[in-house]
Amino acid sequence: MVQPSACQPYRELILAKLDQGLTAQRIWQDLVSEHGFAARYHSVRRFVRKLAPSDLPLRRIECEPGAEAQVDFGTGAPVVIPPGQPLPVGVTNRRRRTHVLRIVLSHSRKAYSEVVYRQTTEEFIRVLENAFWHFGGVPRTLVIDNLKAAVAQADWFDPELNPKLQSFCRHYGTVILPTKPRMPRHNGKLERFHRTVKADGIRPGTPLSLADARRIVADFVAHYNTVRLHSAIQYITPADKLAGRGEAILAAREVKLAAAREARRARRQEARRSA
Repeated sequence: MVQPSACQPYRELILAKLDQGLTAQRIWQDLVSEHGFAARYHSVRRFVRKLAPSDLPLRRIECEPGAEAQVDFGTGAPVVIPPGQPLPVGVTNRRRRTHVLRIVLSHSRKAYSEVVYRQTTEEFIRVLENAFWHFGGVPRTLVIDNLKAAVAQADWFDPELNPKLQSFCRHYGTVILPTKPRMPRHNGKLERFHRTVKADGIRPGTPLSLADARRIVADFVAHYNTVRLHSAIQYITPADKLAGRGEAILAAREVKLAAAREARRARRQEARRSA
C-alpha cells in the first residue's frame, strides 16, 4: 500500500506558497520552522513536483575549479529613498528600481551579489572587483550576458566589448565570453541562482531602502554559500566545495549511510526472529 505523503496535511499551505513564487527549499524551511515539520526536504520536493510536474530535460555542464564564473544583472526590488536624503542628479522620484549584479562560480556554485541603482560600466567593474576579493581569486573566464555595461555590440563570433572592461580584464588576467544573444541556457547556473535569490531572499525580505536591500541580499547569499545544501553539487555547500572539502564530506556521509543500512538490516532480522 502506498503511504500518504507527510506533506499532504499541508497541501493548501504549500499551494499558497507556490503561488507566491517560493521554491521547494524555502517551503520546506518554512514548514520546519513554523509548523514543526519533521520530514526531510526531499519529501517536499517530491510533493511539489507532483503538483507541478516538469518535462524539461536537465543537461548540466560542469567546469574545473577556477575555470569560469557566470555574471549578469537581474531585477531587484523597488525601494524608496528616505526623506531628507538628497536625490541623485537627474532623479525626481523617491521610489526607485534596483538591480542585482550576480556572480556565480561555475564549479563550486559559490556566489556573490550586490544591489545597485544603475547598470553602468563603472558599477559593473566595481562589483566584479568586490567579487574577486570575496572569492579570493579571479576566474579564468567570465561568461556574461550581453548587458550594455559590458558589451557595446552583441555578436556571437566577434562581440565589441566596452574598452574600460577590456582594460579591467587585462589587469586581472581574465577574459570575457559573452553568451549567444537570446540564449539564457548558456548561463543557466546564474539564471537558476537569481530565481533562488528573488524567491527565497528578496520577496520574503521586502526591502524598503537600498541599504536594506543590500543587507537582505548579502545575508541570503551568505546563507546560500555556507549553510544551504546545493543539489547540483551532491548536497554540500558551495563554500565546502570551493574549499575542497567535498570528497571528505561525501565519504563521511557514505559511512553514516552504510551504518544506517546495516542498522535497518539488523532490525529487520530481529523482527523476523521475533515474529
